[in-house]
Amino acid sequence: MIVIEKLEDYTLIRPDFDLVSDNLNEIKNTIFDLAGKGSYQIILELPAGRIIDPMGIGVILACLKTLKVYGGNLMIRTDDSNIISLFHILKLDHILAPL
Repeated sequence: MIVIEKLEDYTLIRPDFDLVSDNLNEIKNTIFDLAGKGSYQIILELPAGRIIDPMGIGVILACLKTLKVYGGNLMIRTDDSNIISLFHILKLDHILAPL
């Protein structure tokens, strides 16, 4: 399940599953569906304990690229130090949203 909250300047999405190869179509389809409805500013919130595999990173980057075409953005919000470290190591810390 994915919780979707429409806020003033962006749409917050919070999946209740890990971003691994088995679950990626659901997150990708949700983001593309939101973009198709005009929501181009999206924050993907990942609570502590979530796992992201390499394919999950690829889907995040593909969604980011698609949103950028429409002048939008995708940011990741998390307080999980492992996810934050992963994004720093991959030089993707520019897409981390402040808490």
